[in-house]
Amino acid sequence: MDPFEQVVTHRPLDYWGRNLLDHLIRLLPEALADDGTAYILQLSIIGEQRTAQLLDQMGYQSRVVDFAFFESGGIFDDKSEQIARVEASSDAYHLSLGDTEMMVAYLLEVTRKR
Repeated sequence: MDPFEQVVTHRPLDYWGRNLLDHLIRLLPEALADDGTAYILQLSIIGEQRTAQLLDQMGYQSRVVDFAFFESGGIFDDKSEQIARVEASSDAYHLSLGDTEMMVAYLLEVTRKR
């Protein structure tokens, strides 16, 4: 969500693009058995540090079990200025390969801390 655009939705502002991911992480204690494993997909344009911090606070640990590169066209092109602001203020990032803008999608394996 770009804070410089007019808001025309019932959803709360999501400057960092993290609302859905953070909500999912907060649901883990109710949704995941003590010895269970969750798999979460995270994009590089929202950053990893906050995810690791929130998982740690909730008593979980994670590790990257797979990743893939994909073009960040479409809606991401329309939001490029906002994405640049988030990247400048956090560990979020994207890659430029020639004329192609790319993101990294990380598959995180999440378990309770032992």
